[in-house]
Amino acid sequence: MKINKIRDIVLVIIGIPIGLICLIIILYISIIGYWSIRYPDPSCTNTNKIFNEYIPPSNEYKTELIRLLKKTKKLETDYWFGGYIDSEHISIFIQNDSLCVNGYITVNKHKLKNDGGFMTHLMTVKGASYNGPLTGVEFEFSSAEENPEIFLTAVEDIID
Repeated sequence: MKINKIRDIVLVIIGIPIGLICLIIILYISIIGYWSIRYPDPSCTNTNKIFNEYIPPSNEYKTELIRLLKKTKKLETDYWFGGYIDSEHISIFIQNDSLCVNGYITVNKHKLKNDGGFMTHLMTVKGASYNGPLTGVEFEFSSAEENPEIFLTAVEDIID
């Protein structure tokens, strides 16, 4: 009788951690599945010849991107963090029904809303270990023809 009780206690002691580990694995897989459905990787083909002929930092590229961003402002647009370029610039992949491009975006701490929050941290760590969709993205555009710029003014979060 005592051996059966000891065996039951040992099974419970071993079974609880194994059950918790299985539960955590199932939860993790569910979250990954949800994010991959909610925020799929960008897949589109650019059809704009300006984006094919020029590089993102060029004035021609930035002018065209500003024009299209203003024109498509009301469209649902997805943004993905492309990478840290330097202390003032990042790359953001931008996709909607009219766009499929990498943007050369200026990050100026004086233009960021709410003291920059997440973006201040991202720039401090030089984008290390960050990638994925961005939420709450907002831009401001410069009007200078000789040096058009797209300023990032807000990012809520990155789905990493």
